[in-house]
Amino acid sequence: MEKAQVEAVTLVTMALIAQIALGVIIGGLTIALLVTGFFVWNSRQRNARLAVALFIAGAVIVVALLVVVVEASH
Repeated sequence: MEKAQVEAVTLVTMALIAQIALGVIIGGLTIALLVTGFFVWNSRQRNARLAVALFIAGAVIVVALLVVVVEASH
């Protein structure tokens, strides 16, 4: 019985670590999109369409993450 409990705790811990790592990766990519959009918007050769597309991509990721978090908390 004790071995099964240790294995269950280990699996839960590994799943939690994987979720945290995925959150860090997705968060980093989202920040990179938004920062890149900011630099494109403020550059001398402004490409407004590209900057807006980067902002929208970042916003979509943020909204998707919020939906996942809200659904997981219910």
